[in-house]
Amino acid sequence: MKVGRSTSGSQAASSHTGSMAGEDRLVDAFFKQEGILRVDQVGQFFDLFKAFGNPKRLQGDRIAIVSISGGAGVVMADDCELYGMQMATFSSDTEAGLADLLPAFGSARNPVDLTAQVLTKSEDFHACLRLVAEDENVDGVVLFIGLLEHMKDVLIPPIEAIASRSEKPIFVTWMACDDPIRKDFQSNGIPLYEEPSRCLYAMGMLNRFRLALQMQHEKRRSDGEDNGASGVGMPAIPASALAGGCLDEFRSKSILRAFGIPTTREALATSASQAADVASTIGFPVALKVVSPDIPHKSDAGG
Repeated sequence: MKVGRSTSGSQAASSHTGSMAGEDRLVDAFFKQEGILRVDQVGQFFDLFKAFGNPKRLQGDRIAIVSISGGAGVVMADDCELYGMQMATFSSDTEAGLADLLPAFGSARNPVDLTAQVLTKSEDFHACLRLVAEDENVDGVVLFIGLLEHMKDVLIPPIEAIASRSEKPIFVTWMACDDPIRKDFQSNGIPLYEEPSRCLYAMGMLNRFRLALQMQHEKRRSDGEDNGASGVGMPAIPASALAGGCLDEFRSKSILRAFGIPTTREALATSASQAADVASTIGFPVALKVVSPDIPHKSDAGG
């Protein structure tokens, strides 16, 4: 959790720590590049503790939503895309199996609308969850229960049975649940949330963690191929750029180019005639700048 997003926050961070806070967009870019997950609120830490406290990890971004409420399912489908995941497309066998178990006013497609009628039959509820969790097109499952605290003895055993057998993350949203329900899920290592959006946020961060790992693996493979067994991953930087003294603009840009960062087209000229020749090669308009280790700030020297 990096503080100092706003101007006021940056000033407060500076007075508190004695150090300047960098521009927040740069921090976000750095975190993204290095695969570091960032939270915006303290409460999100606790949401992620639940998600990452469970050892199960996503193998993809295809999420199935199972709900007792059609409306809640649609809300969670919106959140699924909002947090960078996609709704899984069930196999024909899964849809057919769900259709046999659900009433006509339910939905066998993702998001699945179980309706309250299915919840009165523990074995049907269990069968629906099993079909969804075992579908090869599903990487993770999110279950919405709602205000059904009085049915915990019927609903919890099937959820725990499926979660114990599945290698896929299974998250539960149970609104206004009581402490016994929370403790039951916690003891079984099943992430439990009381708000649908917080549940999908946590699953989304689990997916971002998957992408971060994938990015790091690809980066290491690339470094190994490009740089031999050492795997250091450093590009070839011109020796002239690494000479001692203050880095001037010309040398700085040669280092940036070595890392694949685009810069302006330019050349170093040591005479007026050479500058004219270089300018003609580059093409007008051009800018002429002083390059000297003794003048790090050109404006200070009237340049």
